[in-house]
Amino acid sequence: MVGYSLFQTSTLGMRSNTHALNTIGSNIANVNTGGFKRTDTRFETVLSQTLDKNMSDLGGVRPKDYYTMSQQGNITSSTRDLDLAIVGTGFFQLSNSLTDFNDENLFYTRDGSFQIVTTEDTDVLLDANGNSEVDASGAPIEVNHGYLADKNGYFLLGWVPETDGTFLETGTPAPMRIDSYAFATNFQETTLASLNLNLPSTAQITTDHAATVLAALSGSQSDDLETYTIDVVDSNGAKRAATLNFTKSATNQWEVSATTSRASTPQIDTLILQGTVEAGDTYSVTVNNSTVSYTTTGLEADMAAVRTALITAINADAVVGNRVTATAGVASGEINLTENVGTTTAQIDTITIAGSVEAGDQYTVSVDGITVTYTVTGAEANLGEIRDGLLAAISANTAASAVATAAAGTGAGEITLTAVTSGTAFTSTATANVTGATVDNSGSRTTTLENDDGTSLTTTATAANAGAVAQVDTVTLAGTVEAGDQYTATINGTTVTYTVTGGEVDIDAVRDALVTAINADSGVNAIAVAAAGAGTGEFTLTAIAAGNTLTTSVAAPTTGATVDNTATLVNTTAAVAVVNDNNVVAASNTNYQTTATQTLDFTALGELVGPAPVTRAFALAFDDGATVNVDIDMSNFTQYGNTFLPTNYESNGQAIATLGRVTFDSSGVVLGNFDDGTQRAIYKLPLTNFTNPNGLDMLNGMVFQTSADSGAPETFAADTSGLAAFTPYSLEKSNVDITDEFAKMIMVQNAYNSNATVFKTVDEMTMVARDLKA
Repeated sequence: MVGYSLFQTSTLGMRSNTHALNTIGSNIANVNTGGFKRTDTRFETVLSQTLDKNMSDLGGVRPKDYYTMSQQGNITSSTRDLDLAIVGTGFFQLSNSLTDFNDENLFYTRDGSFQIVTTEDTDVLLDANGNSEVDASGAPIEVNHGYLADKNGYFLLGWVPETDGTFLETGTPAPMRIDSYAFATNFQETTLASLNLNLPSTAQITTDHAATVLAALSGSQSDDLETYTIDVVDSNGAKRAATLNFTKSATNQWEVSATTSRASTPQIDTLILQGTVEAGDTYSVTVNNSTVSYTTTGLEADMAAVRTALITAINADAVVGNRVTATAGVASGEINLTENVGTTTAQIDTITIAGSVEAGDQYTVSVDGITVTYTVTGAEANLGEIRDGLLAAISANTAASAVATAAAGTGAGEITLTAVTSGTAFTSTATANVTGATVDNSGSRTTTLENDDGTSLTTTATAANAGAVAQVDTVTLAGTVEAGDQYTATINGTTVTYTVTGGEVDIDAVRDALVTAINADSGVNAIAVAAAGAGTGEFTLTAIAAGNTLTTSVAAPTTGATVDNTATLVNTTAAVAVVNDNNVVAASNTNYQTTATQTLDFTALGELVGPAPVTRAFALAFDDGATVNVDIDMSNFTQYGNTFLPTNYESNGQAIATLGRVTFDSSGVVLGNFDDGTQRAIYKLPLTNFTNPNGLDMLNGMVFQTSADSGAPETFAADTSGLAAFTPYSLEKSNVDITDEFAKMIMVQNAYNSNATVFKTVDEMTMVARDLKA
C-alpha cells in the first residue's frame, strides 16, 4: 500500500534521534575522560537519496555526526609527574611499535596521562667499573627496558637530544626509554667550564709554585697557597674532583695548576729540586736506606739539567734503580720515583775478624741462630787464611748456607753474607774466643745492604749547598836587592808600597817587609790577608770573606843600578760565591698529580690581562687512567683586597648515573632527575597537527588515526611554533559541556516523542483504512 510509505518519515526520525541520544549518552559518560572529544549529532534531510540501497523521494532525515577534535578540553590539575596537558593546537604522537613508524602504527591523542611500560628487551646490569652485577647464583642481573606510554600501552614518541644538548626539531621522533638504567652508559665528558673568583692582592709572593703545592699536599699548610675544587666528568663518564692551585709569583701575577688523584699502586714518590745551579751542590736521594747522589759541576744550564743527571744516576744504581724508576715530572726540578712492584733487595751483612794468628783462637759466626765455628790451627800464615777457613766452614754447613751465601770480602778478614732469598731478612753475629797469648782477637758484623721485601717504599732527599771559596792570588817578587827599589801591590783600589832600604839580606826579606806593610794597611787588611809563600820572593793574598772577589795588581819600579826588579801575579784560587738556597721538597706515596704551571697577569687595577675570553687549558689525568681536557674560562677573575673568594663555577658534561624521577616542563622537554643530583633534558615532545583534525578517525582508548579527510600529519615544537604550550602536572579532560548535553538530550527526546506520535497516528490511520475496505 502506498500508505505504508507514510511510516518512513517518522521511522527515520526516531532512528536518527535514537542515534543522537546514544551520542549524547556517550558524551555525558565520558565527561571526565582524559582527552575525550565530544561528538555532535545533527540531521540532514533525505531527498531523492539512497536509503538502504533503495531510491526514495518520500523525504525524512538521517543523523550526521560532527567531531570536535580541534576544540580544547577542560584542564584540571594533577599531582602525577607523568601528567601533561596540551593548551592549544596539536596531538601527542604514539606508536604501537618500537621500530616501525608507518602510518598504520601511528596514533594521536590529547590524553596526557602517561605511564611507564616495560618491554621484553633487557640489559645486563653493570656496576661502577663496568662489570656485570650478579645475583646469589652468580648469574648476571638483567633489567627490562621501560618506555613512556599512554594508557593503551602505545609508546609516546619524542626527540632525542644532540651531543651538545640541543634538540633537532626536524628529526624523527622515537620511543622514549626512561627506566632507571636507560642512561647507564650515556655520558658527556667535560670540555668547557667557567670560574669566577677574586684573588687577594695582599698575598705573599711565592718563588716556587710546584714545591708549594707539593708541600701542601704532603701536609704542610701554607698561607701562600689558595685552592678551589672543581667537578668534571672524565672520559669514563665518572664525576671527578680536581683542585686548582693558585700562588702569587709577582706583584700582579699569579700561577695556577690543577691537582688530581693518582693510583696508589704502584707507589710514586715525588721530589722537587730547588736552588741556584752552582758547582759543588750535592742532591741525594735515599730509597729504603740506599742512597744515590749527584754533585753539580756548575756546567748545568738549569735545574732541569741537574734533575736529568740525578735521574740518570738513580736509574743506573744497581740497588736503587732496581727498586724504583725515576722519571721527570712537569716542573723543571720535579722527579717522580715509581716503585718497581715486586722487586726485592737481598740483604748483605759483612763479617770482619781481626787479631793475631795464634793456635786455639776461635771465630764464630751465627746465621739465623745457626752457629759455625772455626778454630785456628796455628798453621795459617795470616788472617786471610783464617778468614778462608771460616768461609769454608760456613759454606759446608747446609743449614747456614741455605739462609745466606758466604763469600770473601775485600779486606783480609772480611766475609760477606748474602741472603739466598732476596727480600727475606736474616740475622747474623760474629764473635772471637781468645785462647792465645795475645788478647786482640775480635769479630764484628755490619749490614752493608738492608733487606727489602718489596712491600714498602720509603724515600728521603737532601740537598747540600757547596761552600764558598776564598780567592787566593800569588805574588812573586824577584830582582837584585838595591836601595830605592819599590814593590807595590794594589788590592781593590788601595795601593801599598814598600821601598827597599838596602839593608835587606835577600828578596825574601823584601817580601816579608811588603807582607807586613799590606797587613798593616787599614784599607786592605779588612778584605785580604797577606802571607809568605813557599817559594823565593813569593807571598799570597787571600780574601777574608769567601766568595768575595779581589782585584789585585802589582808593580816593581826600579831605581837601583841593576834594572831586573819584577813582580808577577797569578790567581791561584778563584773566588766562588754561592747562594745557600738549595733544597729538596720530598713527598712520599703521592696519590695525586699536578699539571704544569700556567700564568695569570693582572693590571694595577686588579683586572685580568688579555682579550676575552681568557681561558686556560688543563689536561687532567686520574687514578684509573681516565682523562679530561677542559678549557676553563677565567675572564671574570679579579685581584682585589685580601680575600680569596670564588663566586661561581659552571661546566658542561654529564656523568653516568641512574635515572630517578621523570617530569615535564612547559616546552615539552622531558626532564630526568638522576642519582648524582643532576637534572637533565633527556627528550623533547613534539606535537602533531593536521589540516583538518576533525577528520581524524576516532578509535577506542581516546586515540585517533589519520584519514583521507584529516590530511597528512605535520610535526612541530610547541615552544617555537607559538601554536601551543604544555602544562605539567595537569590533564586535559573532555570538551563536553554537561549542561549543553542535557539540554540537547531534552530536545532530542521531544523530537523522538513527536516522531513516535506521528508513527502512532499513521498506524491508526492505516488500521482505519484497512477496516473501511473490509
